[in-house]
Amino acid sequence: MAGQTNGTANKIVEAALHTLARQGPENFSMAGIGRQAGVSRRTLYRYFHNSDEVLQAVAVHVGDSYTNAIEAAVAADPAPERRVEVLLYATAHFGDYAPAALAVLQMD
Repeated sequence: MAGQTNGTANKIVEAALHTLARQGPENFSMAGIGRQAGVSRRTLYRYFHNSDEVLQAVAVHVGDSYTNAIEAAVAADPAPERRVEVLLYATAHFGDYAPAALAVLQMD
């Protein structure tokens, strides 16, 4: 994907995240990702050469989702004296913000 921000690539990453959360890493395949994303094999491989690249993009996406959840929580309650409480609350409730990302983070 190498720096591409694109609707199709994002759709593939979201599909991979949901596939991984639902089926686990042992059933994670390019074919399954393509089916879930609703894209052809050719389109899938245009953006990602293999499942390792997809997993790397999923990891970045999960990290970005967590960062966005933290930033939104701090923006909603910016008082410096409450910062630790806000961060802990946002972390504890990350699953409310991104349930599939939390499911992936909880995998063994």
